[in-house]
Amino acid sequence: MTFHLHRAFSFWFLLIPLMLSAATAKAQTKIVRVGTTVLSEDSPKGNASVTIRTGLFAAKCTCACPAARMLRLLGTKEIEVTEHLEISVDGKSIFVPGEVSDYLFEAHQGSLRFDSGNFVLRIDGGDASNSYFVLIYFDRSMVDRYVTYSGEAPDKPLSDTHYFEVGVE
Repeated sequence: MTFHLHRAFSFWFLLIPLMLSAATAKAQTKIVRVGTTVLSEDSPKGNASVTIRTGLFAAKCTCACPAARMLRLLGTKEIEVTEHLEISVDGKSIFVPGEVSDYLFEAHQGSLRFDSGNFVLRIDGGDASNSYFVLIYFDRSMVDRYVTYSGEAPDKPLSDTHYFEVGVE
């Protein structure tokens, strides 16, 4: 009897923290293939809103842009691209460096959370060996970090770019 009671107690002791962490985890939102997806998060430092506009890019383009290079690399006829990524905090837009959205292909889901004084936007995309996710860190004034990860090795970043505010006098 004592053994069964101990086992039941141990089971609930392990299960309750898992249930609580699942309840507090931010759910991923599906990013539409063509159109607009909006993510938002309230925090002590303001209300952040991210608008992701996606579309299709066809293989008939011969430019040297990132989407055309990706089409050639994958050998496909079309690819989903992020046409525009807008970030605002309390209704005020902040500058998003071009390279942050230029390489967001086949974006499938995203989430926005507030952590340790910064907002963190996560976007997952690609599939199979081309799967990836990015973390975009920002505050009320600027994007300050952009980290890319491979879906095949999600514990080690592929790149970690930091941005700094520079003033010209």
